[in-house]
Amino acid sequence: EVALREGVVITLGGARGEVVLRPWARESWATAAGRDRYGLWAEFKVKNVAYRMRWIPPGTFTMGSPEGEVGRFDREVLHEVTLTRGYWLGETPVTQGLWEAVTGRNPSYHKGADRPVEQVSWEDCQEFCARLNGVVPGLEVGLPTEAQWERACRAGTTTATWLGDVDEQQLDRIAWYYANSGGETHAVRGKEANPYGL
Repeated sequence: EVALREGVVITLGGARGEVVLRPWARESWATAAGRDRYGLWAEFKVKNVAYRMRWIPPGTFTMGSPEGEVGRFDREVLHEVTLTRGYWLGETPVTQGLWEAVTGRNPSYHKGADRPVEQVSWEDCQEFCARLNGVVPGLEVGLPTEAQWERACRAGTTTATWLGDVDEQQLDRIAWYYANSGGETHAVRGKEANPYGL
């Protein structure tokens, strides 16, 4: 561990390039921030509803899935993608509590402040993002691209899920789905987080 003070920069050089280390400054929109075993996180609040974002680092990954992988679509082609900039992504799906704090309404069928919002369209989500950006200056949220979403979900892994190839026992540990959900949504954070803390 290296403790860095404001204004101090450390450069590590080698034959293959260099890495520059600078102190991390909390985002202007964050009411709290830190680092844990998953990496950087930052939190904002809207009407006392806290929501945590996770930093997804830039990098190169293989997008798509190989032939024969369970759940694969025929149109998927394995290809390398490089994201040159890191980005913030919600640690969980947007909760009904946050949606209601931002929009003043809750369209979800399965109600619960800590459950993910559902029964919303792409247009509803665009409106939510615009309103949230108006309420939390400097946040600038938007829906992730397909590549951003897949990089975050894979979290450096290459298998069907970040935990490994699909089998029901593993899937139960990380997801709510038709076989274990009872036909309804459940509170966020009820399953294991991936290596990025999502």
